Amino acid sequence: MLIIDSGLLLFPNPANTTISVVLENTVLNPTLKITNILGQVVYNQTLEGMQKAFGKINISNLDNGVYVISISNDKYRSVSKFVKQ
Repeated sequence: MLIIDSGLLLFPNPANTTISVVLENTVLNPTLKITNILGQVVYNQTLEGMQKAFGKINISNLDNGVYVISISNDKYRSVSKFVKQ
């Protein structure tokens, strides 16, 4: 069973150089992906163990625009958007 959750906190939003990523729930072995508006993966990170936060993600190399961030594993998925300025 896949649990879809909106408990993803991103700040600041909009952002310039970094975003902080925090989950409301603890997730086992989560993968964080950032995709651009064309659906291309521009960032991909997997953490091992039980995680609730990814800390600060450097987005300074991304072009300005809207991005989709998703955190998932085989039983969990959370998706949100942020703006890079």
